[in-house]
Amino acid sequence: MKTKQLFLSLLVLLTSNSAYAYDFELNGIYYNTTVQNTVEVTYVGNGSGNADFYYGDVIIPQSIVRNGVTYSVTSIGEYAFQGCSGLTSIEIPNSVTSIGYRAFVDCSGLTSIEIPNSVTSIGSRAFAWCPSLTSIVVNSGNSTFDSRNDCNAIIETASNKLIVGCKTTVIPNSVTSIGSYAFAHCSGLTEIVIPNSVTSIADYAFYKCSGLTSVTVDLKTPLFINWSTFTNCANATLHVPAGCKAAYEAAEYWKDFKEIVEMTAPDTDITEMDNVIYVEAVDGFAGGTVKLDIKVKNVLSPVGCSFKLTLPDGFTLEKDADGDVVYVLGDRARKMSLTMQDWNNGAYDCALTPTTATAGINGSDGAILTFSVRVPDNATAGEFKMHLTRNLIQTKTEGSVRDNVLPDVQTTLTIHDCIPGDVNDDGSVTPSDAIMILYRYFGVEQSGFKQIAADVNSDNNISPADAIEVLYKYFASTQANAPAMTVDTLDPQ
Repeated sequence: MKTKQLFLSLLVLLTSNSAYAYDFELNGIYYNTTVQNTVEVTYVGNGSGNADFYYGDVIIPQSIVRNGVTYSVTSIGEYAFQGCSGLTSIEIPNSVTSIGYRAFVDCSGLTSIEIPNSVTSIGSRAFAWCPSLTSIVVNSGNSTFDSRNDCNAIIETASNKLIVGCKTTVIPNSVTSIGSYAFAHCSGLTEIVIPNSVTSIADYAFYKCSGLTSVTVDLKTPLFINWSTFTNCANATLHVPAGCKAAYEAAEYWKDFKEIVEMTAPDTDITEMDNVIYVEAVDGFAGGTVKLDIKVKNVLSPVGCSFKLTLPDGFTLEKDADGDVVYVLGDRARKMSLTMQDWNNGAYDCALTPTTATAGINGSDGAILTFSVRVPDNATAGEFKMHLTRNLIQTKTEGSVRDNVLPDVQTTLTIHDCIPGDVNDDGSVTPSDAIMILYRYFGVEQSGFKQIAADVNSDNNISPADAIEVLYKYFASTQANAPAMTVDTLDPQ
């Protein structure tokens, strides 16, 4: 009997102690002591919910003093703010290094979060079930996470993995994966665009996004997803690249969307536009290169510019032996310097800045920068879209420089089914093709002349240099040792 009473007494003691998860409370915030002179913010109850013990705008201090001892606040523990529907904002100090599992889950009133430089760890579902979130910012000095391009999301910098999103998130074209529960229970999310840089979407990524009605996927091949990735697909329209509808209709779980629609957006018409950075439609063939001119049109007194160039899947800018992108500055930007961020997925951030105090860009219509686009060997004939986005021009007026946001531009890169140099389209490259190229160069029109095949060196011109390339191809295919001829052996001028 005494043993039973002792057991019951111990059970009551353990139960009463487990009802509270904190060591002490100070100024309305509950803490656990972790190691010497450091504490973590914790929850009040038993972890199943805090019953709104935290509400309004909460400011977590960088350090606290208790009984004459100073403690550094270094973490926000598991479940710390779970279920605090009255919490509207949280200020996290630059002493916090970790945010625990489900730390802010189901904070339905939370509208904004800012992650300081000090945070190096964020647990799974830390901000899931937060439907009111509209602003997510990671301080620029954080080396582990970022919110690049003002995307309103948290991205693991090293892996380019998006781990936390919200209803205003714009996924950058440098993100390669979307993590589990990244948008879970984000009922305010109505549409999302998944760029062609993404190679994986985790389970539960868009779990129970009840308001999601439009998903745009800029990927020709459907990614592997699970039933939990999109749970509102029966009420949503899926937008896919042109020619890819059948692939998505056959793909597991993608086929469950209410409707699958191919995107056929027209190219940007710049005819009546001024103050624009643009590229014109170009042509190429599989395995070749395409000259791509970045142009400006009627921009007043520009002193610098920046833009993001996004190429179709598999297309890249040509690089030199050191792995640097090859480019040529146009006559309108000779005294400028180019800096680039290559995201290694067909997306490139570019910025032209002056090298001298008087340098600038000639803003009349013309090329400021030229790249060479490498076309994949396995590229199929058809039209592919290129985009210039986040276009910005710096102009100087009365001694002050200001940024001017310019419209996004879309244009077409058309890949033709041809053999480079086979201008008579007989299925082989022979000296007769070189002769036809020379005739065309001297202005003699010929029937059956396939012009796209004549620009063998992809410089957007037909010249004797192309004829030399054709002869080299011919001799290379018929002799063990081809003549050492290149386009450098002849100056077409």
